Amino acid sequence: MIKFLLVLLVIGNIISYMKYEFATQMYSLKFLIVILISLSVIIVSLLKYRSILFYKNNILVLTTFYLWLLTIGLGTINSNDFDEIVSILSSTLTYVLLFLFSFVVIPNYIKSREEYFEYLKLFFWCLFLSLGISFLISFSDPSAYHLNPESLRNRYYALFNHPNFLGVFSFLGITVCTYLAYVFNKKKYLTVVPFYLYLIYLSDSRTAGLAVILLLTLLAYFMLSSKFQVVIKRTTLGVLTCIGVIVLSNKLSQTGNLYYDLNELLSNRLDVWMYHIDQMNSASTVFLGMGLTKNELPIDNYYIAVFTKTGIFGLGIFLLFIASVFIILYRSYKVNKDRSSKFMMSFFIVMLYYALTESVLYTLGSLTSIFLWSSIGVHTSQSLSNQRTLKGTVPVKTKNIDNIVKESKILT
Repeated sequence: MIKFLLVLLVIGNIISYMKYEFATQMYSLKFLIVILISLSVIIVSLLKYRSILFYKNNILVLTTFYLWLLTIGLGTINSNDFDEIVSILSSTLTYVLLFLFSFVVIPNYIKSREEYFEYLKLFFWCLFLSLGISFLISFSDPSAYHLNPESLRNRYYALFNHPNFLGVFSFLGITVCTYLAYVFNKKKYLTVVPFYLYLIYLSDSRTAGLAVILLLTLLAYFMLSSKFQVVIKRTTLGVLTCIGVIVLSNKLSQTGNLYYDLNELLSNRLDVWMYHIDQMNSASTVFLGMGLTKNELPIDNYYIAVFTKTGIFGLGIFLLFIASVFIILYRSYKVNKDRSSKFMMSFFIVMLYYALTESVLYTLGSLTSIFLWSSIGVHTSQSLSNQRTLKGTVPVKTKNIDNIVKESKILT
């Protein structure tokens, strides 16, 4: 039952970004599916174990998340009517649902390495079949392509509303394949990576392409010894600085307008970001934001979205929440030095980069966000400490499962 609901969640999330009329209904339905999964896991846990586990490792994350919710609540001060307040509370509820789903529900559902392997396979097959069918249906359809008359970029939409949706789902597909190969030593899943790379190429999603490069670079970096890591960090920083200075100098010498060049590179996103920031025309909105109401235009930058909705105060607390997650992942990496810790560190950093141009970092509406935070929840809860691993997998240095359960905070 729960596995079937997870399949519906993944496939429904993908369909909700397609150009069909029923996609709107699927967008709303996926929130209901998350609730049904959560209730099912909680009921099974209570009947089978008579408890619901919340692991002490996540107390810091819970605290900063709670503070962020408080800042969102303060944003209602700048709300004008009852409907707007209801909209803010509804959006806040989705944040709470994502947190509970990631740090309570999934860790209570997945209690062994084998179960997490099945969870990843579920994502793999749902993504591969959904994008594969979409590709077969639309590849020869001229309406699935769009030539931008200004940039002359001919982008492939497949069955989606925007080529960037195809790009982010393809990136997620590569991430899942890499996870299965890197952590579970199942290299056969890498055979479909070229297909996802081809989709990213057709969609011309620069963010997705750079995200793949960054993910692979970080994984390669974490494979090096500490001594080589220090050398690489210093060298890379110097090289990137030189390249940045050269590119910017070259652009300025041609146009003399840095803002224009960056705006063109970011597909006019700078204009959109400045428009939203200009709407914050009072001290109250600057500090507390304008509330979690729908914007006239998509912001395509999660950090600016948080800033405009919750103000400087809310953005600061949100970054504190992100920092708390990073600290826990980093501690896990320093203690265990296992492949799972290295991958989660790399994936989290890549998603922080992805949030600069797409609002996919923390939202229940994004499948990539759901996968990211549920994986973090499983990893930080250390619920994969079962020492009996799959054949050919890399063992993870973790505590015994019995000791972890004893040290956990039990909510009954």
